[in-house]
Amino acid sequence: ERRQHATVADLIFDIPTLIEAISAAITLEPGDVIATGTPVGVGIGFSPPKFLQKGDVIRIEVPGIGAITLSELRPHLRPIRPDRPQVRPADNAPSPRGE
Repeated sequence: ERRQHATVADLIFDIPTLIEAISAAITLEPGDVIATGTPVGVGIGFSPPKFLQKGDVIRIEVPGIGAITLSELRPHLRPIRPDRPQVRPADNAPSPRGE
């Protein structure tokens, strides 16, 4: 069952604008991933919610660049508890690259 399908044309901002805005704040390095959010069809939006299950396949494709398929899902190391606030890094926490 396909749950999500979108193209970069569905983004609010085009790719050059995203790269320009992000590059104004940080240096992008080869291999960096820009997470732009999720299209409609996210599991929590269903009633009842539909979360990924063992055996589900995730395929992400960027035409002209390539595709990645994830087919071996593992449970979270700790369950997500909607009744508790999620831990977020402090505003002054060092970045993963030490900047």
